[in-house]
Amino acid sequence: VDDFIERKAGRQPITYIFKELEPILSETYGVIVYQEQVMKTASAIAGYSLGEADILRRAMGKKKVEVMTAQKVIFVEKAVKRNFDEKKAADLFELMAYFAGYGFNKSHSAAYALIAYQTAYLKANYPAEFMACLISLEAHKGEQMAQYVAEARDMHLTILPPDINRSQVDFSVEEKAIRFGLHGIKNVGMAALENIIAERAQGPFKDIYDFCKRIDLRTCNKRVMESLISAGAFDVLPGNRAQKHEELTKIINKALEKKKAEKTGQMGLFEGAPGAPNELNDDIYVFQPLDEWPDREKLEKEKEVVGLYVSAQPLDAYTKHIRWIQAVPFLQAADNAPESVVICCGTIISHKVITTKKGDKMAFAAFEDRTGKAEVVIFPKLFAQVESWLSTHTVFMIKGNIDPASKVKIKAQSCIPLDLLFEQRIFQKIVLRLPLHIDELALQTVKSSFKRGSTPLEMHFTEHNKLITLRSREKVAVDQAFLLSVEQFNIEAFIGI
Repeated sequence: VDDFIERKAGRQPITYIFKELEPILSETYGVIVYQEQVMKTASAIAGYSLGEADILRRAMGKKKVEVMTAQKVIFVEKAVKRNFDEKKAADLFELMAYFAGYGFNKSHSAAYALIAYQTAYLKANYPAEFMACLISLEAHKGEQMAQYVAEARDMHLTILPPDINRSQVDFSVEEKAIRFGLHGIKNVGMAALENIIAERAQGPFKDIYDFCKRIDLRTCNKRVMESLISAGAFDVLPGNRAQKHEELTKIINKALEKKKAEKTGQMGLFEGAPGAPNELNDDIYVFQPLDEWPDREKLEKEKEVVGLYVSAQPLDAYTKHIRWIQAVPFLQAADNAPESVVICCGTIISHKVITTKKGDKMAFAAFEDRTGKAEVVIFPKLFAQVESWLSTHTVFMIKGNIDPASKVKIKAQSCIPLDLLFEQRIFQKIVLRLPLHIDELALQTVKSSFKRGSTPLEMHFTEHNKLITLRSREKVAVDQAFLLSVEQFNIEAFIGI
């Protein structure tokens, strides 16, 4: 490809191994591009018939070593008989074999080039529409869909969460943002979706009870609705996810009774009566008080049915940890000098374990944060320590060297789940930065909270416009409770790792 571009632009001379190749390769600047060129070259140099040349092309495409070795001997012998240089003929055969391994016929190549140009144009000029369509095509493949959603976010496109009153079957565009399509939620089949969209055309759903009364509960059953709840599709309706999930069976049964009563023409004793209390009013469903799921559980359920995190990132629950260890986003880490040490935090997406030549295991892990993705290389010694964590934890602190070979690639020195950060005893020091004005009572309270431990303590404060550092003779114990307690006095805490 590089040779083709350089020659087309006139920055590289166009050369031919044999002058007989110029009529065959001149239209592609001396580079073999099409399968027909491989066949014509075999005919012009080695005297192959077109039938023999086609057999050679097929052998090259399949890359069968024994067949290729035999064909090379035949090709070179035929070329030498036609007075061509033996070494150059052998080199030409290798070049033909290299290109034939991925080349197409000319008509196929032309069609692909046109489609590539059209799709590149659409992606550049209509990014939201293009990515919405692309994601929709992979909506039934969780991992692939998640990859394209991540790419859309990398393009600075907003992904709006699923909404039972706004989402279409496929991913759609709303004011240059992409609305999550209902087809991207697991366990939600097309029959249920068609029923939901058709019923919604009569008016938006008021609450989940109204939803259950109006849709066909045979196609949109409890399992379907549990997936919609977990994905956040019902978040626009009254009640939190925990309430909807807990009382779903009761709501479905109430809706079924209502449908049965309407079918038989019966009416409840208090139905429609003036001044009837809400709990007896059949148009309103009142949830029992129940706290929402914890953020971590909420996000895990989301990922289970969608394949990715939609409403938030797991990192959102660790903002204090990220601040304490002064972790930088992946995008910012990419600007660091090659081989410099960075500390980042990210959510693990996947990891691939390989075996080295020495027989040791290591891994290549993919992480993401709000700014993008990073590849983290975990060498054997570290992998032995973290192997079990990679499958059982989600959010990690990664410390390592920036690899100069790519945009965001980190060769890890340590890789620790943030949930276990305070158990690992990796802290080099704890720095407390005092505010400009702090009273003696507050300092005494902070001092009394110190417990002896293994971490060196530094205190930074400003006096007469000078930064002063005090280092404690005694080492302290550092845990989350301690850090939260000092922050109550407007003291900033930073951990050196």
